[in-house]
Amino acid sequence: MASLVLTDSSQLTSDSQHLGSYQPSHELMLRFYAYFKQASEGPCTAARPAFWEVVKKMKWDAWNKLGNMPREEAMNNYVEELKKVSKIGYYGYLLA
Repeated sequence: MASLVLTDSSQLTSDSQHLGSYQPSHELMLRFYAYFKQASEGPCTAARPAFWEVVKKMKWDAWNKLGNMPREEAMNNYVEELKKVSKIGYYGYLLA
């Protein structure tokens, strides 16, 4: 199944070169980070970063929020988010 995911994402990458300078939101980047960490390492077991480490804390919160989500589900969610992004055009709206 993992090879299927990699094949799909590499195809999406080559198909989405038309995106130009598209910049995803911080929330979307955190979702990608959380799904990646869940898929590659499993549930978050690290201690929560200190309050002054704002970026690390936001990443930890996003990953920890996934709880015990299975790795396969995290992989699938990552690819589904990537599919959504690949449909967003240069001007930030969905393409037909």
